[in-house]
Amino acid sequence: MKNMPQPTDKVEEETEKPSKSTPESLAVTDLDKAELPDAQSLADAIKNWQEGDEEQASSDEGVDKPWGDAEKSANKDTKRASSGKRVSRNQARRFARQRALQALYQWDVGNVDLSDVLNQFKETQNLSNVDLDHFERLYRGVALDVDEIDVLLEPALDRPIADLDPIERSILRLSTCELRDCLQTPARVAINEAVELTKRFGADQGHKYVNGVIDKVAMVLRASEMKAGKKS
Repeated sequence: MKNMPQPTDKVEEETEKPSKSTPESLAVTDLDKAELPDAQSLADAIKNWQEGDEEQASSDEGVDKPWGDAEKSANKDTKRASSGKRVSRNQARRFARQRALQALYQWDVGNVDLSDVLNQFKETQNLSNVDLDHFERLYRGVALDVDEIDVLLEPALDRPIADLDPIERSILRLSTCELRDCLQTPARVAINEAVELTKRFGADQGHKYVNGVIDKVAMVLRASEMKAGKKS
């Protein structure tokens, strides 16, 4: 198993578009009414989204697709794998976030060993277009240090972290880890990616809540960067 790459202080510009605005107040999601998908449904949804992103690799706009439709997704995944199609570095990182979300969700709700989840992913998931270093950095960064990640999150929350929707909890942990450990990823990119993940896989309107929370976390972990961005 690979060791988790160490964070770097070097900031490299990414081409993913940052979020243009952040709500001034947090919109509380109706989490009690949210339909909780199982791990397979989340995996199928991520496959569908990855399929849409790969077909539009030169575009910043993704393709919304519903939960399920596993057979269609698997067939097209096979075609892509055999075609040898490559994606950009930023797309590979986006896929890494998707797979890290899936792995963290399974680890969180399934109460299974982090190594078991990682090994299962390597054996059963199509990771050909995934930035594996980024995937492992995010997954291990949360799973091996979840208590510290939660300490960073809690001041920005309006409820106990245990009461959050499990998918949104995993997204917030993943994004907090990226802000803390992946300094080459601009803060606004990390925020935008958290919002996009929540739009695809979280509860209805949950992205507004996630946007507000992760923006507050970024103001602590990336204070100078966030302040400089607001001035420009």
